[in-house]
Amino acid sequence: MECSSGAGIAEGCDGKLKHLHEKVERIKANSQMEVSYVRTREWERLIREEGKTRKLLEMISKKLRKGDSQEKIADDLCEELAVVQRFSEALQNSPEQDLDIALEYLENAGE
Repeated sequence: MECSSGAGIAEGCDGKLKHLHEKVERIKANSQMEVSYVRTREWERLIREEGKTRKLLEMISKKLRKGDSQEKIADDLCEELAVVQRFSEALQNSPEQDLDIALEYLENAGE
């Protein structure tokens, strides 16, 4: 959307495409809509990042319960040992290795 322009629209172009382009231009001209779009994209990015962090935390938790060492976990998951150590600390500081509490611990610790 942010890279669209009228330059590529030919005179004999389909009316639906022209209508769509006009809508895109109105959205781009509306600063409130642009701010909303940017916020939505940032929110989506944060949700994806939290999902990845949660999945990694879940895998580390399972491996710790299984008795794997932090070094083995780092090797198995192709992660830096420091990451595994930080996540392990977060899990140790949460009752019953609660993932939500561990995520909060990571956020407060600067994750």
